Amino acid sequence: MPRSNQDLPAIDPTETVNITADTFPLAAGETLISAAWSITLISGVDASPSARLIGAPSIPSSGLVTIQKVGTCQPGAVYDIVVTAISSAGQTLTTNSHLPCNAIS
Repeated sequence: MPRSNQDLPAIDPTETVNITADTFPLAAGETLISAAWSITLISGVDASPSARLIGAPSIPSSGLVTIQKVGTCQPGAVYDIVVTAISSAGQTLTTNSHLPCNAIS
């Protein structure tokens, strides 16, 4: 599975943020037509990590990225976010990154 260029910056448990996946190797003129996001717990405690995904992912009109709202993470938890997208050329593309959750003091 390809990795994102870097892991995501930590978010506070009170934050709700839009995360953009934009590391897909698309050819000229190729766009994303669908995307599925999943989130699992790597470390820490969270009885329902999938509840951190808020709403459905979107693909803006450019078709080059997909965006998902994430929030209410658990303090001290680290999550693995996996994004699988289908392109207009029929490719199935997958990327992932880690999202730490730390209370800001």
